[in-house]
Amino acid sequence: MSILSYRVDPHGVLSLVRQLAPRARASGEGTTWQRLEVPPSPAPVKGLDARSTLVLTHAPESYCGNGWSDTISDLRERCKGFPPTGRTPEVVRALSGVGFRVDLGPGCVVDLDTDPPDELSAIVLAIAEHLDAFLLTPSSVRDRRGRVLIGDEPCDPNATLPAGAASIPASELHRPEIGSRAPDVDPSPERVAFRALALAAVSSRAFLEQMDPDKVDLAFEHARLRAWVDAVGLGAELEPDEWQLLQAPVFWVDERVAVDAAWRLEGLTVLAWALGLVDLPRYDAMVRPTELFPVVGFLDPDAGARLATGSRLADPVTVEKVRCQLLTVRWRIREFRLTGKCLDLTTAPTLTRLGKLDFSACRLIDGDLAIGRLPIDITPADQIKRVDDIVLERLEALTWLQEGGTYAHVTLPM
Repeated sequence: MSILSYRVDPHGVLSLVRQLAPRARASGEGTTWQRLEVPPSPAPVKGLDARSTLVLTHAPESYCGNGWSDTISDLRERCKGFPPTGRTPEVVRALSGVGFRVDLGPGCVVDLDTDPPDELSAIVLAIAEHLDAFLLTPSSVRDRRGRVLIGDEPCDPNATLPAGAASIPASELHRPEIGSRAPDVDPSPERVAFRALALAAVSSRAFLEQMDPDKVDLAFEHARLRAWVDAVGLGAELEPDEWQLLQAPVFWVDERVAVDAAWRLEGLTVLAWALGLVDLPRYDAMVRPTELFPVVGFLDPDAGARLATGSRLADPVTVEKVRCQLLTVRWRIREFRLTGKCLDLTTAPTLTRLGKLDFSACRLIDGDLAIGRLPIDITPADQIKRVDDIVLERLEALTWLQEGGTYAHVTLPM
């Protein structure tokens, strides 16, 4: 059995299981745990085999990178083997957007039809409820409450898809055709062009949340944005959370979601740089949307075709060098936050646990990293955080340029 969800939250799963079963034992901590065991209850529990142990396994590499698209493709093919129903297309479409996976260990069997649920099934269902997840069994796909959506077993008319799943476009079914390119051509210039346009759409949608409705016709701007997304043909590139954001009415979006989406502008500038459209700004300089959007053809219905056919990507060596430079800036910021001490970067070691550092892009004042016109030790904390956020978003885009796959699933060091 597998638990599949849009939400990537390994730490939350670990915390929830420990809360429900304090005797649980984990191999690893935080987001990198690999195996979680809930041994038999010391006291007899009705309906529970005293010899049963719940085993959950978590492998981040199984849902990060290019291999995940193959997993989704296999999952859809598996669903096609179930008896067809009127719900099969929407379930298969919704499954195309999942991006997180927790499995039951080999030989670990949980009966989801037990009424009331025994301890093991109750924990599994609690995880599914927490993640708003699908439950994939050998004979069915079930909702977060264990009700059958499709499968060899009778379907439950009350079974529901995860929130927002109905908003995923039919074109999302074609995503694996994009993500299944060989590693040496994924992401291709075409893929980078459409991902850049997707980030433009997402960040622009976030900016609507910051506008004054007395000065801007937000309904009109939202409709114009969605019309452009359709005209450019971004449906196959948009990820589930992105599509859901674009469809949500203005001011109906969680503030944190809107803020995160607005920061995607910094990733867009990296992709525009990789396509040869702009110079990469300094690590401590934020991008201006009014300068960047026209460059990528935002709201131009022909932008996708033009970018996809007329662009060449920065070579991998250059991408890696810039990634290393930004990783070095982030390393220095993190070191300063931990110690509060100054460093002379002209004599600092260039080899750390993260790998080789590259100080060539760092502007120095008195030997230490400069943030704007100040050395880092007297820079206000909010400015340091802003630079850290800039660097983080750009690193995500650079790492995606190297790895491809799903943008939201890029894993960064530190």
